[in-house]
Amino acid sequence: MGPLSLILILTLGTSALLWRLPPRRARQTALGAAWTVLVIVTVMVFRLDWQSAGYQFVEQHLWIPSLNVSYHLGVDGISLPLIWVTALLTVLIFHYLGPKVERRELALFLMLEAALVAVFSALDLFLFYIAWELVLIPMYFIIRLWGGPRRDYAATKFFVYTFSASVIMLVGIMALYFGAGSFDLVELIRTAPQTTRLFQIWVFGALFLGFVVKMPQVPLHTWLPDAHVEAPTEGSALLAGVLIKMGAYGLLRVALPLLPQGAAAFRPLMITIGIVSILYAAYVCLAQRDLKRLVAYSSISHMGVVLLGLGIGTQAALVGAIFTMIAHGLVSPLLFMVSGSLGHHAGTREMDKLGGLATVAHRTGFVLVAGSLASLGLPGMVQFIGEFLVFWGTFQVLGLWTLLPLLTVVITAGYYLWAVLKTLFGPVSPISGLAHDLPDWEYRPMLALLLLIVLFGVWPQLWLGAMNASVAQNILSPLQALGVIP
Repeated sequence: MGPLSLILILTLGTSALLWRLPPRRARQTALGAAWTVLVIVTVMVFRLDWQSAGYQFVEQHLWIPSLNVSYHLGVDGISLPLIWVTALLTVLIFHYLGPKVERRELALFLMLEAALVAVFSALDLFLFYIAWELVLIPMYFIIRLWGGPRRDYAATKFFVYTFSASVIMLVGIMALYFGAGSFDLVELIRTAPQTTRLFQIWVFGALFLGFVVKMPQVPLHTWLPDAHVEAPTEGSALLAGVLIKMGAYGLLRVALPLLPQGAAAFRPLMITIGIVSILYAAYVCLAQRDLKRLVAYSSISHMGVVLLGLGIGTQAALVGAIFTMIAHGLVSPLLFMVSGSLGHHAGTREMDKLGGLATVAHRTGFVLVAGSLASLGLPGMVQFIGEFLVFWGTFQVLGLWTLLPLLTVVITAGYYLWAVLKTLFGPVSPISGLAHDLPDWEYRPMLALLLLIVLFGVWPQLWLGAMNASVAQNILSPLQALGVIP
């Protein structure tokens, strides 16, 4: 049994077991399983051959012979970092939840972790789609059961948007299957040059629509702010940290290498939607009064940078897009944690009602300032690396037009510094005067994220080495072979 199968069995098995355990023992068991998964994935990271572009830790067994479906798993420098972030966030969320967490919530998070690992490691599109759909179930119930006052509406909207998009994505997957007689990604990449340009354009369109809703990007983004505002803090952390990366990963793993001519046709649209999402979401942030909603729209803007990098398609832009996914997977959960804790300990997240909070809640102030600086792309922090690479790649293709998406750097600095000023400084408001600071079980996971944000900001090569080889071989080669990318 390989490490990927071990992770799936451990998470799903523990998830089922938790329902039968008493609450205190359930939390200890869930923490043990989550830490074990993180250790396994960390060992995989250090054992990964950075110079090899091929898939590693591969497991393949024939599953449904009549449909030529295989249980086929494997990772490379693109997928393994996302699995590591998933495992890390699960551990930190379990610690953040503290001693009073319900066992059924822990069980749903472990089920969600298993589904995400399967999405990022599946090399068979049939398995990929099953895992993709499985993600919806625990996330829906996390929002529906532990969300805010409008949780029913937010959970339903999340499910309808993402499920509808995945049905359209399924049409594209089935078209690939009937065209090649296989769901296997490796086999499909080999047969891609044999398909017609018209076929690739139509199938890429179906896949693109399914993936871009999940990212999400303008104008198909409206489910995300509602889901974030109503979701519990722990749900928002994993939703922003990992779930919205699924769409970008699908484009990288499936759409771009399998349908290079379709990618060429959609390239201008991807660039346009990316730039529009970057600027629109950033401007909307300027009008927000709820700190959590501000962070939600900021996530849309940052994922616009990712889509821009995928549309540009150069080595620098693609690696920058992947690194931005990892960076955002660390920074956005931190900001959602501190905004959620602020709402709990102060009784509100409305910045106009707060003020002078740094005087009475030193830990909260420190984390909010550090997280804001990380999100606006301060050099020395992880977000700067990915965005610099994307904008550098964009400049190589678009020249001075790069100044348009670069405006977001100024806007992002504006709305985060404004949020910090309104929330932390000035006279102490009546609400801030009664606020409590972060307890240890909430503060420590945030400190861990901050340390990693700085570590990967000053030492990005830990991930960049593996990403470069995988992007060059698994993404760029099919595109360059047909002249899509020079």
